[in-house]
Amino acid sequence: ACGLYAGAAGAGRLLLTEGGDDAARLLPLLRSNLEDNAPLLDGCAASVSALHWGCAAAELPAGRFDLVLGSDVAWGDEEAHNALCATMAELLRRDAPLVVLAMERGPPLDEAAEHAT
Repeated sequence: ACGLYAGAAGAGRLLLTEGGDDAARLLPLLRSNLEDNAPLLDGCAASVSALHWGCAAAELPAGRFDLVLGSDVAWGDEEAHNALCATMAELLRRDAPLVVLAMERGPPLDEAAEHAT
């Protein structure tokens, strides 16, 4: 939902991603949700893709993003957090913000973020 709100608010480019164990089941739902909300995304280049934290740079979407919104991404252990932060560092322009909406479930992301920079 965060990405769709950004698209409806005027984002020029929108990429909805899923990379968890349920990606095969959830990606079609993301595509359907994007199609259902397409009328709200006037002028926004929107797409859906798998995104696995810590993947090789060649597997990442082309170009850097001005903003990344992460919803329910702060789960797992320190290794998962490190992979998440490393991936975000590759996706974002150097001065761009990262907004993470999360419930506390494991080791603090602050420690992982320090290692990603």
